[in-house]
Amino acid sequence: KIVCFLLLPFIVYAGIKKVTTIDCFGSNAYLLETDSSLFLIDAGYPKYQEKIFKEIKSNNSLNKPLKLIILTHAHFDHYGSAQRLKEMTGAKIAIHRLDSSDLHNAKTRIDRTNTFGFFGKTVLLPIALLIFQPVKTPPDIIYENDFTFNEFGLEAKVIHTPGHTDGSSTIVVEDSLVFFGDLIVKANTFSKQKYYAVSWGQIDSSIITISTVPFKTGFIGHGVKTLDTIIMKRIVSTVKTSR
Repeated sequence: KIVCFLLLPFIVYAGIKKVTTIDCFGSNAYLLETDSSLFLIDAGYPKYQEKIFKEIKSNNSLNKPLKLIILTHAHFDHYGSAQRLKEMTGAKIAIHRLDSSDLHNAKTRIDRTNTFGFFGKTVLLPIALLIFQPVKTPPDIIYENDFTFNEFGLEAKVIHTPGHTDGSSTIVVEDSLVFFGDLIVKANTFSKQKYYAVSWGQIDSSIITISTVPFKTGFIGHGVKTLDTIIMKRIVSTVKTSR
């Protein structure tokens, strides 16, 4: 029963009224609803603004405003539709300071890869950039570690978890929901990011840092599965033994 519940397209919590997962060509955007507002964590690939906007409308009978688009990092499959959504809704875009320049200039920085990641970087990425054509996205809010979004009506804070990108960050909502971006991935099993990085060592350190944060449900950037602290402990054990 618990597994089936976690695989629903949306999840209801005590403070956050609903979390809706929006699949944008395999990259997840998460729509969070509170009593008075909506918030988006990540914005999928470019050209998915209409799909996201449709979800906003269909999950918003009270016409609550979309206040923020919070980006976990500056890769175009996560910020791609943010600028267009901002133009459509008036929502402000937030990102970590260290990724703000890449976001502003529509860049996707990848320094290090494994074998599969190398194929993705050298073959798939150039093709995807030609197809999707990400646009420059000036951020409105530059956050740092421990930044909170309480003043915007969302009980959430930032934990800087670099390694995938310099500014990669994990968003912790109401000390219960954790949005990892691409720090954690899932192929056959959940693992730390192992395909694309600016620093593998920083990814290890970030996994250990975030493992001390208690949470009920964790959301990742790609895939429908969620994780809990039991899975998190297993991921941490592999980081420690690989050092």
